[in-house]
Amino acid sequence: MRRFIVLIGSLFSLPLMATADYSPRDFLAAAPADTFYTEDEISEDEKRQLLHTHVDPQRTFTCEAWGIAHESPTSLTLQTCPDSFVRIQLYREASGGPIVAVESNRSSGRSVDLQFFKVSETNRAPSKINDDGLKALGLTDVTENDLLDEKDAFPPGEAERVHLSMDESGRLQATVRSWNDPRWERKTVAFDLTFEWNGSRFHRSRVRLPSILRHL
Repeated sequence: MRRFIVLIGSLFSLPLMATADYSPRDFLAAAPADTFYTEDEISEDEKRQLLHTHVDPQRTFTCEAWGIAHESPTSLTLQTCPDSFVRIQLYREASGGPIVAVESNRSSGRSVDLQFFKVSETNRAPSKINDDGLKALGLTDVTENDLLDEKDAFPPGEAERVHLSMDESGRLQATVRSWNDPRWERKTVAFDLTFEWNGSRFHRSRVRLPSILRHL
């Protein structure tokens, strides 16, 4: 009888066990090749080759072939050119399948696309998360005014949406692309706004920057 109870308990724990060892490479294998791109796209053949590639510390990227620039249990960076990359970031959930973010970072961060996926706990299949799903996870919209002092705020309806990018730890950060934008000629970012994963959702934090760290 005791062996039967142990067996039943093991069966109930199988979905958690199935995703506990899920890695960024598993996502790379499952997602379509067009999920990953910079100025150049990755073909299905190139994606299959990447799955058998490991980090080479001596490698330089010259836009000739895709390679693995960095890898950890929760992060995988694909690169072909020296100033752009694709990053796969894993956020493990306390229960259920993981959340995965894919960042396309092109031309030294001057253009960033960020997509989010939910991995099924039962069959590991990824599905893209829509805007409502992102809000349910805590990823609420950020506008330019969220980063400005009240005295510098844009008039109602004129503040544009600010997109997110990732830092090296996987934390999401709102970053204004104000270079050569006349709207920002007399404005300075006053707040650091981030989203950090806590095991079930993203926690939003808005912190005032010291004067010495403020920038255009």
